[in-house]
Amino acid sequence: IVLVLLFHLLTLIIPLATLFIKAFQNKSGEFVFFKNFEQVFTGPAFTITIKNSLFTTTISSLLCVLLAFICAYALTRTKLKNHNWPYPFLLLPLVTPSMLSAISLIYLMGNNGPLKFLLLGHSIYGPIGIIFGSVFWTFPSALMILISGLGATDYRLYESAKCMNTTPWRTFLTITLPSVKYPLTLAFLMVFSLIITDFGVPKIIGGHYSVLATSVYQQVVG
Repeated sequence: IVLVLLFHLLTLIIPLATLFIKAFQNKSGEFVFFKNFEQVFTGPAFTITIKNSLFTTTISSLLCVLLAFICAYALTRTKLKNHNWPYPFLLLPLVTPSMLSAISLIYLMGNNGPLKFLLLGHSIYGPIGIIFGSVFWTFPSALMILISGLGATDYRLYESAKCMNTTPWRTFLTITLPSVKYPLTLAFLMVFSLIITDFGVPKIIGGHYSVLATSVYQQVVG
């Protein structure tokens, strides 16, 4: 435990503490207190960056959770539940860095990509690429949460609905959705936090579209 704590101290706490101290200094090393923060927070670029981050992160999170719920429902409530082969393929993005999804989109839908026509004249560099790449990267995390949530549903409720001749759509609205409201919320919050803090996708495919992760990086190294 002591070795692990020392490792975290050397690789995480000390660098962050150094960065925190430098945030209150100017380029000459003199303490200027909150002047650096004032310059960043009052600038017009900061407001634009916040809006861009919230827009792409919200859209990406909603799309990711929706697609993950559809796949999780298919794997637990349809005939696919008897076949295990689709599940490992859906989890493949877990073993890849976020940058790889952005690079793949560039090869497929970039200026020379074979699937560029699917964008209908729009460029993959910008919010479209960030949304697509973020959804692809965070999809497995949301899928695992929702599969666990759907798998924990009380099947006696479905048997009761079937005995009462309840329609499939009403069963879905009154049993399935209420039973997974907490997994849906958890999946959305987790995906939201992953996307808004991700640096790889917006750095590779974001172009000139500024988001919080790239803006913070520029402030640190600039």
